[in-house]
Amino acid sequence: MEIAQTSNARSRVFGMFGLYRYVLACLVILGHVFQYNLAAACAVFGFFILSGYVVCYILHHRYLHLPHGLLKYAASRLLRIYPLYYLTLIGVLVLMHYQPGAVDTYGKGMVYPAGAGDWFTNLTLFSGRILAGYFDRRVVPVSWSLCIELVFWGLMPILLTWAKLRRVVIPLVLCYFMTTIIAFLPHKAERAVRYYGVAAASMPFCIGWLLFLRKQYAWRVPNLWGFAAVASLVVLLVNAADWFKVPEFEGFYFSLVLHTIIVAWLSQIDVAAAPETLRRLDNWFAALSYPVYLIHMPVFVMLNIIWPGLLASQYFVLCVIASAAAAAVMHALIEVPIEKLRKRFKR
Repeated sequence: MEIAQTSNARSRVFGMFGLYRYVLACLVILGHVFQYNLAAACAVFGFFILSGYVVCYILHHRYLHLPHGLLKYAASRLLRIYPLYYLTLIGVLVLMHYQPGAVDTYGKGMVYPAGAGDWFTNLTLFSGRILAGYFDRRVVPVSWSLCIELVFWGLMPILLTWAKLRRVVIPLVLCYFMTTIIAFLPHKAERAVRYYGVAAASMPFCIGWLLFLRKQYAWRVPNLWGFAAVASLVVLLVNAADWFKVPEFEGFYFSLVLHTIIVAWLSQIDVAAAPETLRRLDNWFAALSYPVYLIHMPVFVMLNIIWPGLLASQYFVLCVIASAAAAAVMHALIEVPIEKLRKRFKR
């Protein structure tokens, strides 16, 4: 039996993605703690696929039908990103001031701004270098991905207003182009170009766009495919180093196929039909995922200061627990009040 779909599109705009988002955030932690780039990279691009789908869906079913809908959409998206980011930015700057040695030793990618340009990037998230795929001096290392998100969140309203034929043809062409040129050909290309840039990220966001468009044709993913994709992703991450000559090439792009199936599968869940406890649990995981993603690196540094010399597996478990606890506090103090404000832009 396949996962049911609800007749009320508005009640299932987000499907049941909370646990999936949280697992992706934990994969990023795993990748950074164990220095396993494939886990972190495939998780971030999984976020991009999901973001492309969800943003298209909420635009189509909500904001494009509201008075001043695009302005409300922009305000809602900015409130989603910046308050928690600024809180994390301030916290990391304090940590850098009092524990510079620990940050240099354990805080991979946590770099103090060197000039006006770096401060502009860290305060706005935007940088021209990210367009070309180069990593900037960022206080919060994962903030480069927030810049990518904001770029494509700005492009999605434009793409969704094009003619129906272009909705189908253009993303297919873009996906094919980015897959062949970026993924399979340039084995000598810099990792920054293949991963950090807007061009590289266009592929997962276009995949998310395609998943949204597929709903117009009622194409469904069987439950067997969904469970198989989840199991295959686990097996891939465990065995990629043995299976592929360059896991960050072949393994990384194969993981995108699995993420595509998983997102399509989860988008079919009838939220209204799910048990209340399951809905609350999924919403709670969804609420924790973004702050966990933001805060895990400074948490990892703090754990190394408090308990130096632990095994990587111990740091991973402690980092997941501590990041979740910090995320719960951030959610209660920042996101809950902000969400009340965001709701004003949803009607």
